[in-house]
Amino acid sequence: MDKSKVGQQYDEVADKYEGYLEFMGYPDPEHVVKSIKETCKIPTDAFINDFGMGTGLVGDLLIKDGYTNIDGCDASQGLLDIAKKRGNYKD
Repeated sequence: MDKSKVGQQYDEVADKYEGYLEFMGYPDPEHVVKSIKETCKIPTDAFINDFGMGTGLVGDLLIKDGYTNIDGCDASQGLLDIAKKRGNYKD
């Protein structure tokens, strides 16, 4: 993957991104949220920045667990647009 074109490369697959993850059995969102809750014991009102947020799968799980202050960033505008529609991120 050309590092200078990461955002563009993910933009090209943004509408299929979650399907790819589901097909591969991608467990990372659940593991990240479990670590936040159980290992790090981060309070639900803490400020969280989801770096490389993709389509916002971690944000979905955080909101379900009562977290309220979530921001996110990603190199792909296409993925950011999908995540924004979820309404889980403040910025």
